[in-house]
Amino acid sequence: MLSLLAAIQVLSPLQELRTGLLQDADVLKSAYTQMHPGLYRYNSPKAIDEKFAQLRTRFAQAKDLREAYVDLSLFTASIRCGHTYPNFFNQKKAIVQEVFSGQNRVPFYFKWLNRKMIVGMKTSAERSRFAWRLVCLRNNPTLTTAP
Repeated sequence: MLSLLAAIQVLSPLQELRTGLLQDADVLKSAYTQMHPGLYRYNSPKAIDEKFAQLRTRFAQAKDLREAYVDLSLFTASIRCGHTYPNFFNQKKAIVQEVFSGQNRVPFYFKWLNRKMIVGMKTSAERSRFAWRLVCLRNNPTLTTAP
């Protein structure tokens, strides 16, 4: 009985998360390399292998699911495919709550109006008082007061 208990490995929640993330990274690599039609459009096979290795390293060090979601988002953005991203609409409620709740967002909003980005405050009361137009001159963005 004692040897049976010694053979059972109890993982902490953090270890369990990291183990699951690493397994997910392996499944993701297998699926992407076998099925993603645009995987090598902007990245060489060597670069993709390096990106997957970096993702595994990040997942092995993840502190929580929120950090892992950001790491996955950055990884998928590096593929440079508009159809490849961790879709927030397809997550379970518990995942959405853990990843997207909290005070971790910028305190403004933006919208496109006449091919210009309008940046304003987050609350409706502040929206009526403050708004800026994002102007980009030679890749140097500046904010000006919106007319």
